[in-house]
Amino acid sequence: MVEADEATGIAPRTVESEVTDYLRRRILSGAIPGGTRLNQEELAQQLGVSRTPVREALKKLATEGLVTLLPHRGALVSELSLAEIEEMFDIRAVLEGLAMERATPRVTPEGIARAWDLIRRMDGEPSPVRWLELNRELHESLYAYAGMPRLSKMVHDMRRNVERYLRIAHGIVGNYGKAQQEHRAIVSAVEAGDAERAGRLTAEHLRETGRVLVRFLRDRRGDE
Repeated sequence: MVEADEATGIAPRTVESEVTDYLRRRILSGAIPGGTRLNQEELAQQLGVSRTPVREALKKLATEGLVTLLPHRGALVSELSLAEIEEMFDIRAVLEGLAMERATPRVTPEGIARAWDLIRRMDGEPSPVRWLELNRELHESLYAYAGMPRLSKMVHDMRRNVERYLRIAHGIVGNYGKAQQEHRAIVSAVEAGDAERAGRLTAEHLRETGRVLVRFLRDRRGDE
């Protein structure tokens, strides 16, 4: 999957990034499910690299909350509890509501046009994975106008951590109608320059998404 650093002469940092991206994609897609143990030596052999980039990749993924490091035993793919997922959406509601409120007065006509274009593309997108990618692009492209990079990074990391669960839910449920109505209401508020409304609608959208996801996962898991 990843070319050997010894064979290609690629800088170790580049190999580390490739390994990190590969493992992140596998975890977020559900190909490596929560609770899976990740052994450094086995991963290094599988990917054809030394253990160093694997070790550093696992450290990076741990800072993102995707894995839990086990001293001298590799790592485990993190499995969020329903309470943790609910908490993360509550936090996201506050942060993303603030981001949208701050961003609204600064969004350019080009930014508005891009947002509407993304919504139209989401309307006709059959793939749950691609729909979620467009959804992320819609939100983050608007938040960028807030000019709050630390907040944006916090939001990005939390979104990435829960998105693997959203992929499961969207792949099975596949009902985007209500979410799209909420997206249109948010972008309409931004276009009208109503920062308070845009922020409030964004927070409500996140809380509702969290409630729907937790209900789905509770039924699916059946023991929480």
